[in-house]
Amino acid sequence: MFVCVDGDRTTRLRQWAWLDIGAGMGGAGTGPGERRLVGWSVTDEAWLVSEPIGVVATSPLGRPPGWAVTDNRRQYLLEQPGLPQGDEPLAAIDCLRANGSLDPAAPISIVPWRPGKSTAERIFERRTA
Repeated sequence: MFVCVDGDRTTRLRQWAWLDIGAGMGGAGTGPGERRLVGWSVTDEAWLVSEPIGVVATSPLGRPPGWAVTDNRRQYLLEQPGLPQGDEPLAAIDCLRANGSLDPAAPISIVPWRPGKSTAERIFERRTA
């Protein structure tokens, strides 16, 4: 099961990673790009892609952030960062592309949180045909 758009409450995410979208990724899009979250919603028991992230908690070096807030003030409690597995997280991304929430031509990278890194590493990119 996956959720295309999250609800109006605080959501707990596990096995979460950053979702980097747009021109900031070096793709064909315009503008600076955006960062979202993709992860397992403990609340909804489904994979979820957040709206664009506005604020992320600071954390000591080597520890993941504990929370993030979207531009429209939806709150996420972040637990157990990891790389989403299987096709359901990708299906949630495809759903957002299909309903117009994401530019179909924008490059997307799933970037896991890593301890001690000053910049994120791209793991893979996915584009729809």
